Amino acid sequence: MLTRDNISCKITVADNTTETPDVSVQFYGGSEETALAEAVVFQWFLTTDATAQVLSTDGTDTSEIAIETNGAILVEDVTDVLGVAITEATGLADFTVTVVTAKQAVLNVVMPNGKLEQSDVMTYTAG
Repeated sequence: MLTRDNISCKITVADNTTETPDVSVQFYGGSEETALAEAVVFQWFLTTDATAQVLSTDGTDTSEIAIETNGAILVEDVTDVLGVAITEATGLADFTVTVVTAKQAVLNVVMPNGKLEQSDVMTYTAG
């Protein structure tokens, strides 16, 4: 039986050298071997640091976070910085995060048990 203590997630950043990296959030039941076969509602927020203590500033650090193809953003408490999302029935949500040139961002997901999962640091440097 799933409980708030045996749900895990893996956050994967693809195309980290582009201005708009793709970020997938996959929830698992128990271990990272069995993807959930149900939707998960979760809180997310963007920070500029890996300690999750400095919120990103919309327009300064990041300029957009949007769902790519899986899941939906239900509400943005702070536009493009903090909100609530829901996965597809497969436990998957994927985002596109627009990182401002020479800035960095980390996607943070608050797990049902209150623990924090974080993406790799996303950094974009215009070439």
